[in-house]
Amino acid sequence: MRRRKAFSAAATLAVALCIVPAAAQAGTLMSEGEAYPVALEGFRIEKASTRVTQGASTLTAECKKATFTGTLSAASSEVRLHPVYSECTAFGFIEATVKTEGCDYIGHIGEKVGEAWTTTADVACEAGKAIEITAGTCQMKIGSQKGLKSIELTNMAGTPQDVTGNFALRNVRQATTKDGFACPLQGVGEFENFDVDGLATLTGKLNGEPIGLTVE
Repeated sequence: MRRRKAFSAAATLAVALCIVPAAAQAGTLMSEGEAYPVALEGFRIEKASTRVTQGASTLTAECKKATFTGTLSAASSEVRLHPVYSECTAFGFIEATVKTEGCDYIGHIGEKVGEAWTTTADVACEAGKAIEITAGTCQMKIGSQKGLKSIELTNMAGTPQDVTGNFALRNVRQATTKDGFACPLQGVGEFENFDVDGLATLTGKLNGEPIGLTVE
């Protein structure tokens, strides 16, 4: 009887292992003809829109221009880009600066859902560095953090082919470091109340000439 029970348990375990679904396949960004290294250039199609939620209040920050640059040395599921923002407004002030020196974004391409690849993002800053948003008497810093969700990458038809990214990052951690007179922020401290939305396109160049990109 004990032998039968042991055999039955082993058989059940074997069947269970056989029907466990395989791990989702991560997408890979590659260049046309797999020629490298490729200079990556990203541009916001829409305004770089961010918002800080404070209870029932929502404060916004927008930049008319945003660019992202990097290098694709080989086909990879990881993409590292350096952001630059300009012509910005924030928190009710008509002028704002966004400093990004020493900080990059790293995208980790995940599985394909429908026609898009789900992607998470990291903020990767050098020691002592952070993305700084300053407007009037307000200042906040966005430092290193991992696994922000989510971005959807989609292949776009065209010659050469580009890739678009639809950003909807939620609960980004930020540190409010200045909250002076007329600043509408809720006081200094660390919060997870910063969201980012937008649409960008990513293009490639090989030896200065356009080259197609695709996620597969």
